[in-house]
Amino acid sequence: MQWIRKGIENDFDYVIIVDGPEGGGKSTFAAHAKAMYDGAYNLENVCYDSTDLLKIMQTAKKGQCVILDEAVTSFMSRTSLDRFQVRLIQAFSIVRERNLVFFLLIPNLGLLDKALQTRAVYRIWVYPKGQNRGYSKIYYSQRTPWTTGKPWHAEAWHYEFPKLPDDFEKEYKKFKTREMMKKLKEYDDEIKYEKVRKEKEKRKVKGVKTQLIIDYLKDNPKATDIEIAKAVGASVPWVKQTAGVYRE
Repeated sequence: MQWIRKGIENDFDYVIIVDGPEGGGKSTFAAHAKAMYDGAYNLENVCYDSTDLLKIMQTAKKGQCVILDEAVTSFMSRTSLDRFQVRLIQAFSIVRERNLVFFLLIPNLGLLDKALQTRAVYRIWVYPKGQNRGYSKIYYSQRTPWTTGKPWHAEAWHYEFPKLPDDFEKEYKKFKTREMMKKLKEYDDEIKYEKVRKEKEKRKVKGVKTQLIIDYLKDNPKATDIEIAKAVGASVPWVKQTAGVYRE
């Protein structure tokens, strides 16, 4: 982080990917790194959502450290993933403009678009050993015509990190729980809305088909169910049920 601070002073910016399994210690690692950079443990410029990320980055001061924690919440659907990638591209442009240090925490590097991966300078793989957290391996970007297939090369060292200070760890956990619940509510609302929309669409289509069947029967009262189905583009069971009610 001292090396990165010198780079910031020389007009560089740093995008750092922190990936690894859930519960492996990604948040702890990023919080330690940010504290080393800021000089204190705090939740300033820490966010849990790509929308909040853009808001923070637009107000962040030059050279500050920003963390997008648990980006996995942005990968719960293909649509969300597309939105997330677009927002990250926007965010990365702000990173350069303001010389920011940006930590992106994700469970799997493969979820991130290759074009976005190439924007990162470092990749930190965080993992547990048995029941113990706190292990990481440092990778640096190496982009030449000979390494395009393997853009990440391991450093010759790894970093073992301790738990966070107790008070800050409690504060961070509350923050993560609050943000996760907010995110889950958003997804729940989206699912409910989508169900209602699909039901309305289904009823709308069904109503049109039913009316077509009735109209066809008015003009062709002796038509068979198969003839009606072919004429209006409906299934035979649907025609049989609808026509049966109408004929009665």
